[in-house]
Amino acid sequence: FRTLFSGLSVTIPHKESILSFLDTVDIDARSIGAVNTVVKKGKKLFGYNTDVIGFTTALGGRKKLRNKRALVVGSGGVARALVYGLRQSGAEVTITNRTFFKAKRLARLFRCRAISVSAVGGSGTYDFIVNATSVGMVPSIAKKPLQKSLLKKVSHAGSVVFDAVYTPITTSFLSDAKSLGLETVSGLQLFFHQAREQFKLWHGVYPQGGYDEING
Repeated sequence: FRTLFSGLSVTIPHKESILSFLDTVDIDARSIGAVNTVVKKGKKLFGYNTDVIGFTTALGGRKKLRNKRALVVGSGGVARALVYGLRQSGAEVTITNRTFFKAKRLARLFRCRAISVSAVGGSGTYDFIVNATSVGMVPSIAKKPLQKSLLKKVSHAGSVVFDAVYTPITTSFLSDAKSLGLETVSGLQLFFHQAREQFKLWHGVYPQGGYDEING
């Protein structure tokens, strides 16, 4: 099969299992344990993870994240990439998840804090609140990773709320955040910026057009 392509975009649920088929894996992708981009160079396959830079770019860049408090909901493959990006950017990260032992396992991996969902309300406020789960995705669009009352408790006037879900673009979670006067970032921005980095890996240049230009 490797003779038939020059590059691949890898999606769920193959981001982890593909590592064993690659010749070389980028340090970020190796640290996360997931690859979403494959580039063939000669006869060798190289693996990368552009979700990290896509995420940090969507939130305004690494400098904006430095020394900020971030709450991440989730402990799966997406959460691994997002927590890694936050930690590499110098953010102080707290992870929560419905299954607490999974949150603790991820927190140990990236040397950050884990708390139970029941303890979130008493954990203070955060500069960035991140949904790294599929909760709220089509068709279950009414579901939320955090209820509005809890979101209000853990946010402040300058908080930024990010949702990795991009179908729908404005989730119930982001709608709640907007109604509280908070800045929101859609998962579509992560999707766009990570794809832009993929294009650069495959073709050596960035595609024309920015997020605002393409998405109106």
